[in-house]
Amino acid sequence: AIKSANLTWDHENLNNFISDYCRENNFKYRDIGVPLRIAITGSTSSPSIAHIMEILGKKKTLHRLNINVDSIKN
Repeated sequence: AIKSANLTWDHENLNNFISDYCRENNFKYRDIGVPLRIAITGSTSSPSIAHIMEILGKKKTLHRLNINVDSIKN
């Protein structure tokens, strides 16, 4: 399961969190952008990932991510 970071759930902080994660793990934002977008929205195109995450809220976003991670494991 995906654990939530202890951060304020708004566009700016979410965007910074994703950017920091990419930098720390030697990814480019675009490398995880499409898979993350599909996991959250079910679509390859949408407004900014951080905006969608903010609108959905922490609980719903993490639930959608956990469902997708669990389905990949099985």
